[in-house]
Amino acid sequence: MIIYLAMVFAIFEILSMIFNQYFVSINFLNIILPLNISVIFFCMGFFVLDLVTEIYNKKIADKLIYGKILCQILFALFGEIGVIGANLQDSQLSQIIIVTPKMIFYSIIASFFGYKLTTSLMQSLKLRYNGQFLMLRYLCSTLPGELVFSLIFSILSFSTGRSLSQFFMIFLVLSGIKIILSIIFSILIIPITNFIKLFCSRHNEIVEYVAFT
Repeated sequence: MIIYLAMVFAIFEILSMIFNQYFVSINFLNIILPLNISVIFFCMGFFVLDLVTEIYNKKIADKLIYGKILCQILFALFGEIGVIGANLQDSQLSQIIIVTPKMIFYSIIASFFGYKLTTSLMQSLKLRYNGQFLMLRYLCSTLPGELVFSLIFSILSFSTGRSLSQFFMIFLVLSGIKIILSIIFSILIIPITNFIKLFCSRHNEIVEYVAFT
């Protein structure tokens, strides 16, 4: 099961990188809000990390973080080879590939603080409460990590060429969406966790509940 979760995590992270350049304007009470599409995939990535930390442990979750960085680097490398080989240098695909290395660099910096904070809190709360209060533990670990990630990544990605008010509007929208999605995922995490545990037990996979790692 951990292999499937790692694959899903890498997919979400690559999608968030691809869609990072695109914004959708949403009219809310006559206020135009800039919604970055990648936030949805970022939140899904955090959700997978929390699942792995809860079902396995922080060390395995950290390996997923390193693995997704490797996948992103390979995506950028072979994507550039594909663009050159197919003579697509002037295409929209080429524009996505060109900015990918920069997005990877920004993601690595933000991940070091945001993802690490999330997995550390999730593991610490798991040990403190002996695996109970999963929904509350998810919110208490995910929200701080996502907000830290958003702040760092937004400063690196969206501050250039924008006014201070535009930057803060982007950050506030990202934070608001992440809070909403985190609440939704906190409701889903219990049934999904139970399903994965049941699936693992039926396939004779050893699911570790590590009291001390």
